[in-house]
Amino acid sequence: LPCYHTYCEECLVKLQRDSTITCSKCNKSAAVPAGKGAKDFPINFFYQRIVDELALNRKLKSGERIDCNLCVNKRKASSWCFDCCEALCNNCRESHKEAVKSSEHDVKSFEDIKSNNTQIKIIRTVQCDEPG
Repeated sequence: LPCYHTYCEECLVKLQRDSTITCSKCNKSAAVPAGKGAKDFPINFFYQRIVDELALNRKLKSGERIDCNLCVNKRKASSWCFDCCEALCNNCRESHKEAVKSSEHDVKSFEDIKSNNTQIKIIRTVQCDEPG
């Protein structure tokens, strides 16, 4: 919200009254963006990264399936690239190790990550096309 408080989409929809949302933390009102409504508020990428990290580590710990982030087939991932912050299936891991730009990346199997009790961190760089 413009007041910098963060809510999930479901809660924003619940807070919406006509064309405004009133923040339950500070009581400031904000106009709902035209179009999709509450869904059009900007994403808090810092918060989303934490949510994604927690979900990924929970899946890893429980043995729940994690899909490959690179292949269109969404094969079962078996590794994590700590440089790209991507889950990789066996095929994509091999391609990743052979590619010039990613051959030196720190890629670990999920088994190694679990056995070393390592937490996966998702670090995404902000890329902006606007100068300045």
